[in-house]
Amino acid sequence: MSAEEFAGDAFRRLVDRAWNRNRERAATLAAIVEEWQRSGGVNPETRDQARAVAHTVVGSAGTLGRDSQHDVVLTHRLRFAMRKLNDAEVPDSSINEAIEVLTKDRSVMDRVRANREVHTLLRDGYRA
Repeated sequence: MSAEEFAGDAFRRLVDRAWNRNRERAATLAAIVEEWQRSGGVNPETRDQARAVAHTVVGSAGTLGRDSQHDVVLTHRLRFAMRKLNDAEVPDSSINEAIEVLTKDRSVMDRVRANREVHTLLRDGYRA
């Protein structure tokens, strides 16, 4: 096994491990692996991104603003973006309500229906 094959296998193992922990992190790592395979090696910036994703610190002051490893949506960033997108007179309670509706658990719903519901909220917005 060559050094490049060994490095590629190491990245794939890292992706597999991250996938079990968090799908979003794994998707980022998969993109990094694909870039590595296309370019024939890992540049220092990509290597640092992979390390940052693999070693995410949780909590509001963490690396991604994730409260726990189980959080799919980065609510801190979402709240900031929603505040930025809406008029100043929109109350915080409406922003919080919209975030709650957008991030509610849809795991028991049909996947297509759940996806359509989120898509509609993102496309048309939420009316309190």
